[in-house]
Amino acid sequence: MSKRNTQQRRHIIMAELNQQGEVSVDQLAKKFDTSEVTIRKDLAALENSGLLLRRYGGAVPLPSE
Repeated sequence: MSKRNTQQRRHIIMAELNQQGEVSVDQLAKKFDTSEVTIRKDLAALENSGLLLRRYGGAVPLPSE
């Protein structure tokens, strides 16, 4: 998978998170037809960028302060 597709996928993950309030690894893996490992890597990268907070099985938005 190219970097471009990775960036697009991560952008869509953030859009879904903002719309739904939470996302699950299983749901995202099915949506993008990719492995759960790939989704976990995406969530880890987004968390390291300070964009979300990972939870067991998925992610939630950062708490607003």
